[in-house]
Amino acid sequence: MTGENCENCRYWSELVVKCQGAGHEIQALCLNQKGPFHARYRDAGQWCHTWADGAFGAVDDPDLPPGAYGEAAVKR
Repeated sequence: MTGENCENCRYWSELVVKCQGAGHEIQALCLNQKGPFHARYRDAGQWCHTWADGAFGAVDDPDLPPGAYGEAAVKR
């Protein structure tokens, strides 16, 4: 998938994910505190108006370069 969906959003968690069982999509936690789905699990293909480019990875990615998005990292 490409485009402005959860899978490509910087707030779609890299570390907090779940799957409901065989044949179901993986869901990840939305980390955008200003978004309508904060702290909810979202499918990769979903989207919202607070989408933000995740070119450097998710904000909770342990390998995210410091200051990559010019904001404070999510506290782990």
